[in-house]
Formats: sequence, C-alpha cells, structure tokens
Amino acid sequence: MMKLRDLLRAGGVLVVVVAVAFVAGRSWSETKTPPAPKTKVAVFNLQDITKSYQKYKEFQEEFKKLVEPFSAKDREAKEKGEELAKEAKDGDLTAEQREAIEEKIKELQRSIEDNKKAAQKVIVKKQEEQLKALYEDIEAAAKRYAKEHGIELVMHYNDAAKEEERSSPANVARKMQAGALMPVHAAPGIDITERLKKALNDEYRKKQAEAE
Repeated sequence: MMKLRDLLRAGGVLVVVVAVAFVAGRSWSETKTPPAPKTKVAVFNLQDITKSYQKYKEFQEEFKKLVEPFSAKDREAKEKGEELAKEAKDGDLTAEQREAIEEKIKELQRSIEDNKKAAQKVIVKKQEEQLKALYEDIEAAAKRYAKEHGIELVMHYNDAAKEEERSSPANVARKMQAGALMPVHAAPGIDITERLKKALNDEYRKKQAEAE
C-alpha cells in the first residue's frame, strides 16, 4: 500500500505537471492570438495627382501630336466642302456640273467620316495605354508610401484640386451622385495627396535623369 508521503509526493508532481501544462497552453494560446486591430488609413485625390504628374503632362503633349494629322485632314476636307457648297450655288451651272459638285461633296463627307473613325481608333488605343501607365505608376507610389509610413489601408477619391472648382455646381452635382469614397472631412495627415504628388514626380525625374 502506498504511504501518505508517497501520495503527497506523487500529487505534488501532478500539480507541477498540470501547472507546466497550463502555463505552456496559456503561452501557446497567447502567441496564437491575433494582435488587437490597429488600422492606419490614408486617402488621396487621384484626379489631382494625375494632373500634377509630369508624365501626364508629357502624355498630353504626345496626344496632341498624335491627333494633329487627323485634325488637319478634317479641316482641309471641310474647307473644300465649303468651297464646293458655294460653287454649287452658282446659278449658271448646268445640271451635269451641279451633279458633279454634289458627288464631290458626298465623297468629302465620306472622307471626313472615315478620317473620324480612324482618329477614334487611334485615340482610344492611346488613351487606354496612357491611363493604364498613369494608374500603375500612382498605384505603385501609393504602395511604396504606405509601406514606408506603416499605413495599412489607402483609398483614393476624385475631386477638383482648387476650392472654387470643388464648390462649382457641376462638381457638387457630380459628388452628390458619386458612389465611391468622397471624404467630407479628413484629419490632418490622413490625406496624402500632396506627399504622393511629390514622391511620384521625384521618382519620375530620377528615372528620367538615369535614362539620359
């Protein structure tokens, strides 16, 4: 038969084992418990940043050069059409001459329409390429800024940059119908638009300098 002393000794060992298991279990559970939520949020004005981005300004110039040949061709065709329309008003023209002028006017109208379609095709493709490039650059800059400053959530919104533009009837109507993020108030430091504009353009100038 086990003596009382042995029972106490065995009980002590059991208590120690249970205590160790409890502490170990507690420690394990504590390490597995996710940290308390702590979210740092920032927002930025996508429209303002895009228009302030140097690459956007260069894209605008590139776009103008792309469109100009189509615009020139359109102007030339319309001028010819106006001349033919004036010529058609001449009362001394024969029926054959008037018919010939009308045919030329129809050809010019078809030419104008074909030129318009060709321009739209080129313009749409270029716009898609430019918008994609701009958004990717801004998105990358926002991600870098977020990592550098410990920001867990970054959202963008679209609004005018200047106060008089923000309060214009057209812009107010647009915001009233907007379904996405549209801050009414942001505490100091939440809106990182200006800092992102600087970071984006600094990075772009750096790449341009390296490429030269």
